[in-house]
Amino acid sequence: MLQRTGRRDQAAFRELYLATSAKLVGVVVRILRSRDDAGDVLQDVFLKVWTSSPSFAPENGSAIGWLVSIARNRSIDIIRARTAAATDTQETDWFEKLQGATDIESEFMSKDALTNCLQRLNPKVREAIMLAYYEGLSREELAEKLDMPVSSVKTWLRRGSIALRDCLESRT
Repeated sequence: MLQRTGRRDQAAFRELYLATSAKLVGVVVRILRSRDDAGDVLQDVFLKVWTSSPSFAPENGSAIGWLVSIARNRSIDIIRARTAAATDTQETDWFEKLQGATDIESEFMSKDALTNCLQRLNPKVREAIMLAYYEGLSREELAEKLDMPVSSVKTWLRRGSIALRDCLESRT
């Protein structure tokens, strides 16, 4: 189907879409952690498939592997763009996000106390904690973004969380 799509066979492209779109949506949702954006990303993926399918070489790997890599790469590009946009904003934006927090933990602690305790952290540790807990980045994603080993990110998150806990406990 993919090779026929490369020859601009629209029926093959439709068959390819029907056969693979559910799997590709799963890949996209797993990476983006959002079903809302999956439709737009899937459209981008299949546009890329339509334009790039003539270059598909079966000797380099399976068709589904090629499709999954396109979906994965597009999803990662979106996450990177979002992360870059988030870090381009001023640090005070992190604290503004906290003011709108409505999770269970925020009901039990003062947002002002949390903001003050976060401000006491090393700026890099604070950034790692905010990206992990408020943007949902994994340790691996943080390591890539901060250009450091995963073990160091893990240590920063642990020490930062302990420092936050101790700071918040001292305020109660």
